[in-house]
Amino acid sequence: MIYSKIPFSATYRHIYSAGKLKSVGGVTINFNGRNINFMTTHFDPYTASYRLTQARDLVTYMKGFAENRIVAGDFNDQPGNPPITTMTAAYYDAWAEAKKAGVAYSPPDNPNGYTRNSRIDYIFYSRGERNLTLKKVQVVETRSSSGVMPSDHRPVVAEFLVQ
Repeated sequence: MIYSKIPFSATYRHIYSAGKLKSVGGVTINFNGRNINFMTTHFDPYTASYRLTQARDLVTYMKGFAENRIVAGDFNDQPGNPPITTMTAAYYDAWAEAKKAGVAYSPPDNPNGYTRNSRIDYIFYSRGERNLTLKKVQVVETRSSSGVMPSDHRPVVAEFLVQ
């Protein structure tokens, strides 16, 4: 689901060719005179080959939208595995870029930005964009003082400057 204070210029949805969780949803917003295509997805949690097919489908589908493109979601895979390397061949991994730039933040006991038991939730933004500057990425701590989390995932938040 996508929430925004900024009105949507367009909404869209695409069904992947494989997997149990099989869709990507998106919106176009206009901010600071720039169109931003923002999408969210949830890759198949059970089968790696389905996730790879979904990654390939997603990269192809997103090429049909103008820059600037951002996609976020539960990709259910590790940074070095084929579904994620398929994504990072075409898109920047916001957490990895923020780590390199020194603007990645997470709780002290979670220096690698794990969102579950590892990194399976990502924000990717297109390599061809010209108007987005990554300002920071944060993995938000949601544990209560007794250590209880409201979800089995921690949220990932990326902040971009739109020029």
